[in-house]
Amino acid sequence: MPNLTVGRDGGVAKLTWSEADNGGSAVTNYSIFRGTVSGGEVFLASSGTAASYNDATADANTTYFYRVSATNTVGTSCGSNEVKSVPIGESQCTGLQEVIDPTGDQKSAPGNADLDVTEVRVADNVISGKEKISFKLRVANLGTLLPNRQWRVIWNYPVPCAVCDPVTPGGTPFTGSYYVGMNTDSSATPVVSFEYGTVTTVEAVPANTAAPNKIGAADAESSVNQVTGIITIVVSADKVANPKVGDVVGSLVGRTFAGNGNSTLLSSSSTDTTSSTGAQDPFTGKAYRLVGNAACVTAPPPTPTPSPTPTPTPTPTPTPTPTPTAVFQFNSTTYAVQEAVTAVNVTVIRGGVTSTTAAVDVGSADATAKQKGDYTYVIAHLVFAPNETQKTFQVLISDDGYTEGTESATLLLQNPTNGTLGSPNAATLQIIDNTPETNSNPIDISRTFVGQHYHDFLYRDGDLQGQDFWTNNIESCGANAQCRQVKRIDTSTAFFLSIEFKETGYFLIRAHKAAFGNDKTVPRYTVFLRDQREIADGVIVGQGNWQDQLNTNKQNYLVDFVTRPEFTSKPSFAPGVSAATYVDALFANSGATPTTAERNAAISAYGSGDTAGRAAALKSVIEGGSVFNKLYNDAFVLMQYYGYLRRNPDDAPDNNFSGYDFWLAKLNSFSQPGEDMRDDSQAFNRAKRAEMVRAFLESVEYRERFFGRSTGNQFAPPDEGAMTRIIKGVMRFAFFGDVG
Repeated sequence: MPNLTVGRDGGVAKLTWSEADNGGSAVTNYSIFRGTVSGGEVFLASSGTAASYNDATADANTTYFYRVSATNTVGTSCGSNEVKSVPIGESQCTGLQEVIDPTGDQKSAPGNADLDVTEVRVADNVISGKEKISFKLRVANLGTLLPNRQWRVIWNYPVPCAVCDPVTPGGTPFTGSYYVGMNTDSSATPVVSFEYGTVTTVEAVPANTAAPNKIGAADAESSVNQVTGIITIVVSADKVANPKVGDVVGSLVGRTFAGNGNSTLLSSSSTDTTSSTGAQDPFTGKAYRLVGNAACVTAPPPTPTPSPTPTPTPTPTPTPTPTPTAVFQFNSTTYAVQEAVTAVNVTVIRGGVTSTTAAVDVGSADATAKQKGDYTYVIAHLVFAPNETQKTFQVLISDDGYTEGTESATLLLQNPTNGTLGSPNAATLQIIDNTPETNSNPIDISRTFVGQHYHDFLYRDGDLQGQDFWTNNIESCGANAQCRQVKRIDTSTAFFLSIEFKETGYFLIRAHKAAFGNDKTVPRYTVFLRDQREIADGVIVGQGNWQDQLNTNKQNYLVDFVTRPEFTSKPSFAPGVSAATYVDALFANSGATPTTAERNAAISAYGSGDTAGRAAALKSVIEGGSVFNKLYNDAFVLMQYYGYLRRNPDDAPDNNFSGYDFWLAKLNSFSQPGEDMRDDSQAFNRAKRAEMVRAFLESVEYRERFFGRSTGNQFAPPDEGAMTRIIKGVMRFAFFGDVG
């Protein structure tokens, strides 16, 4: 039975254990179990034969209980000792969030937003071999630095060890209150300074209760970021009673002052203050235990300082005040998930200014994990409405039969609109191999097959009701191989014909082709994924108010689409063109000949040509029967590559469009005059006659995504140029590839 120990570093619980007594048979796998109550652990992950595991899915504010069991050919052990894991700190440069304070509660609000405390964070890092504590105080608006201001973070160090869990033998008793702070002086162009000191007279700490006792200047890493409103004050531990790893900085309070900051630091004189109620308990979220992290590699923003020797000029040019913006960052540096047909949730947080509409793009880059068989490319455009502070999206994970160990990919925030990137703006996706692997292709398992279709065609994890329906549809055949083959083909075809796909994936294909022409390269694979996520967000057909959500998503998507530079730069779509010019160009690009009624409806929808009118006209064009049927076969073939093969038609191994041309010619040859692909039964019969779905399902390339390839599923990325541009953070339209 393994003997388990657990260390905690904020959102990561670090488990290690002694090797189990294997009874003469080598351990083949360790299983990790986690729960939020003692005795309530459930399976979390497997570590293979490794005697350690980092749980990166732990919530930074939750206490967990862990145990580990070992498995070999003899059987599975009864489990290790149970270990309680309490959140006590983290290593991220952003620090552990300790205090949140309402906005607009400062005295004389709303005029002095620079003194409106909204958040306090704490971290500790080893910098140049020295333990340092970083305090971050966020205020509502630092767009302008005014004179005679003081910002303070106050704390008690250390709290009695009796409140610690576990108790720290020999812990230092309470010795007093300290503070760190930033000041501006009384000059017209305020000079910023950072300091630290004591506040109260308790035991050996020298201080005067009527005035703060400044000891000295804070460390050089201290800074202020006027854009984000974050003040960072760093002080060496040996300057403030030398707390060690395991000691607790308690009773954290943020305060701000206007006027002479040397008068007092009492809360009665403050412009804004946060409560310290219950803060002596280190696990209430208002105290911080030092964890001895490695040096934080993120460089602090520069501190604004006056020119030491200003040169007067006859006509001085005023410097514009930096405009506060939104700040985007991931809520974690690592997202770990056990390999399966599943999904892991990733959250992007918006800080800074939250009262405006802002947006940021998310992309992924392959590392040891590859999008073709391990996960689905992440391409997203996240739009934050006013007062919306976070967005959560799914990263879709695939199951394969390859023995690969833990694999990883990189998630990236890029191209902020009306905002900037905070830290972390890159995160690691970890996929933990399931062991032991199967000896056959997982895609032959009905539930895996169905779940993968949700990923490949609807760009979401499957809902239980839908997965059960389609899985049972196949399993109803029992052991009848021919019946199962037919059911698999019919199930696969149904995904392309589903309302959800037609109103998301096929909808956006028609929009792109109407805008940029019915070329084989329109839209590219990564572009398709990006826009599909935008339209499909929150939509599960048959659940909740899915129709309203879908209509809202489509409307928002089209409004965004017709304002994109790559669209408006086309002469026929430039702002101010006539309705007829705009509408006729959309039909011409699609290659469709509209009926008189379709053309008139689109021109009427155009109206005055404002954004709403341009979006309405585009919607009218692509939802009409002429465009729907004209582009149907082209889109169907394109989706065989995007859905089954997860690549562009001209990517390796083809390297040209010969395969695409072959399948399009075949599908065209099985099309009959007068067919309307808006009729599901007619669309189903056309696909069945052409046998295209069967051909792709049984292709070697599709099946080797999951099993049977001698080199595993380590395929090259599908659009190397586009992904390189994403990683380099180029302009947003890089997502759209070659649009002609």
